[in-house]
Amino acid sequence: GDVECMEGVHWRNDALAQILQCSDAMAGDYWLVSGTSTGHQEAAQVSRMLASMLAPLYGPYCICRVRMSCLEEHFIAREGAELDEIREEISAFSLEEEMSSAASLGRLNVLASMTTLSGMFQQCMPRLVSLFECAGSPGDMTPDMAALLEEARMLLLCAGHLLTDDCVGETPAIPESVINACQPGRGGADGDACTGSIVTLVDMLKSVAESQAVKVAAYPEDSRLSPLLAKTLLWFFGRWGPAYLLPSLDDYREDSDGGILGANSTPETAQPKVSFCTTLCLLYFCHWPQEKEVMDESTSLLLALAKRGSTVRTLMTQSPSFEKMAALHSVCSSL
Repeated sequence: GDVECMEGVHWRNDALAQILQCSDAMAGDYWLVSGTSTGHQEAAQVSRMLASMLAPLYGPYCICRVRMSCLEEHFIAREGAELDEIREEISAFSLEEEMSSAASLGRLNVLASMTTLSGMFQQCMPRLVSLFECAGSPGDMTPDMAALLEEARMLLLCAGHLLTDDCVGETPAIPESVINACQPGRGGADGDACTGSIVTLVDMLKSVAESQAVKVAAYPEDSRLSPLLAKTLLWFFGRWGPAYLLPSLDDYREDSDGGILGANSTPETAQPKVSFCTTLCLLYFCHWPQEKEVMDESTSLLLALAKRGSTVRTLMTQSPSFEKMAALHSVCSSL
């Protein structure tokens, strides 16, 4: 787990970055991947060949990358070592670029990628919830606990980059490759399976976030609840919510209706998710006000949802948690 003592770690990281960037450049070639160039048959054939060669790399990448981070976190917790602030920023930036490039590979076969991630989540989440259940009981953070929290955080980053794009300054939208993979008319049973796997994964993350937030309300000082993991959960929902809740068909091709676009396309289906996000932010506002990064991410989530339009804003205001949040703000602003 001592990354700094690994022989040739820097050139290995550089080599991995170069491989991912080259793969990303090929996977991100719209005319090849979409099969919409002038030579449709040729482009479609190249797209299939590209997917068959590059897509299988995503699963092993996720498994190895998550495992590496777990080992590193285990070592840091065991030795009591900490990265300085500058190195943490550099590491976070490098990881962001790496995950974005890897996501391009995963989107070449979204169903296979979701199958891999779902299996990893199913192994991790029950252990994570069990850890949350221990909050309030005697005991300190152990290296194994730290590694488990890091495993969950890395899986969230993998899922967030696979299913969403960074839409700063742009209208949030579901990636086209995800829409295509979930289209019933194109993928048949695979399209339905892909949509189902995404919906199931999001429901699982909602359940985990609820378990954590409930324990935060009771034991806000317990380090096993991990503000960093809470921040990552908020980051995921802050990217997923604006793109997947009440998507506007005007932002997509005419033949893109149904599939994942229909999963939360009505106010009735979107309301529980909007209320969930609002309630989650309220709990963090009330019980973790000292955690600035969690506060910032909660604010970003609410702002991103509010910017999606009047319908989403109406759903937000209909949530009882929003009324409590407004009352809390009114009281605190006068102090």
